[in-house]
Amino acid sequence: ASCRTLFMDIADILNPAIIPSQKEKYINRIKDYISLKLESGIKKEFLTSLLEEMKNRLEFTILSTQGSAHRDRPTLIDAENVVLYTYLIIADLLEIYSTKKSKS
Repeated sequence: ASCRTLFMDIADILNPAIIPSQKEKYINRIKDYISLKLESGIKKEFLTSLLEEMKNRLEFTILSTQGSAHRDRPTLIDAENVVLYTYLIIADLLEIYSTKKSKS
């Protein structure tokens, strides 16, 4: 599974799309979930900022690997960073999910 697919699956669990047009807005759905679960603070700001950066990296990767224009392909380091940050974000999301679920 790709990092994008992981984020899409997590968004479907944390904040499912209500209408079909929301399906592709998986990062926004995750950010909405974070906004509901975390009060204002550094962690909330950092995580939403990191998600926006991941969105940009994922879009860049998709655009640069599709079609015949492979001149600006991501490097191995770029790909490794996307995977690393994906798992760091997932760890933060699991922490929020576990903490808020146990308080319910």
